[in-house]
Amino acid sequence: MAQPTRLQRLQIGLAAAALLLTALVGLFFIAQVLVENEACYGVSAFNNPCEPASPSSIGRLLLVIAIVLALFAAGWLAARGQQRAAEPSARTASLMFLITCTVIVLGITLSSLGGAGLYFLPSALLLLGAAITGAAIQLRGVTATNATEQTPRP
Repeated sequence: MAQPTRLQRLQIGLAAAALLLTALVGLFFIAQVLVENEACYGVSAFNNPCEPASPSSIGRLLLVIAIVLALFAAGWLAARGQQRAAEPSARTASLMFLITCTVIVLGITLSSLGGAGLYFLPSALLLLGAAITGAAIQLRGVTATNATEQTPRP
């Protein structure tokens, strides 16, 4: 396996930072439930998005954290898969999976900016950076491949 380029290291770093930041935000929400005995879903100037801790509110909070964390973990694995794949089609599939995870995460995050989405926004932007870097890597790879291929002349 060849040494990763600077862009590849940047992509993995961005995806790993997004995953780590998401895990820390999830731990913050869990700690808030344990310490304050209330489940909060973010910040809002108009109403208090906190409610007393009950099994349903804690379950809902854990489900949200699990889904978002799974999407970020899948994005990180896709970024690693793009670098480790030997076939160009496998690298493209990994990149498309990373972009899909990023679009879903951005959709969830931006639609809930008044709540928990505000806390997950930095992670979502880091994953977006990883997806853009992956697209740049893919385009560079395609350009380099096309430049080195020789077409036979009749």
